[in-house]
Amino acid sequence: MKGRISSGAIALVALLTVSPGLMYAPPAHAQGGESRVEGIKVHGRWVIEIRDPDGTLVTHREFDNGLTGIGKEHLRSLLGERGVARYWAIELGSSGAGLCFNESGSNVHCLILEDDDPKWTQLPNVSRGLSREVTGDGEVILRGAATAMTGGQLDYVMTNLETYVGASGAYGSFTNSYLPQPIAVQQGQSIAVTVTFSFS
Repeated sequence: MKGRISSGAIALVALLTVSPGLMYAPPAHAQGGESRVEGIKVHGRWVIEIRDPDGTLVTHREFDNGLTGIGKEHLRSLLGERGVARYWAIELGSSGAGLCFNESGSNVHCLILEDDDPKWTQLPNVSRGLSREVTGDGEVILRGAATAMTGGQLDYVMTNLETYVGASGAYGSFTNSYLPQPIAVQQGQSIAVTVTFSFS
């Protein structure tokens, strides 16, 4: 059993080098006369830190998130249709008024994008600098930060992924989470986010 999982992990890391965020599940196999399914589970771990403009830490929160239905479609595209992962994004939202403003001054969610992502270059609610890393342990880590344009409650987070099969692209949620305990955020505070996808 150990050898089978290890082989799956090696295959997963190889795939992640090209397309971060993939999930690999080996087929069912029989062992000891029983039919069993061995797989590699995907875990999404968030760390959010709220800091004042002077760098003082105000809030530190850690929680898990779940794969969305669209996220499963992304995985199907990447694993079964020779899809390619292009750009990641992190979305910070609120069930009330959003913490950022759009071009017309309305409250909306805050978005953190990678520097080379060509989408939405003129929108004021978009922050850049999102980074992605694949570690030697096979973890995929996204890091980024946004500044709250107004005060409010942060209670909804999402990772978004853009994938392509040939020239056809798809953009949508990969994982999301509703925070059972909202995080209070004041205007001008920074929201630093680390999302770690790990496998077991």
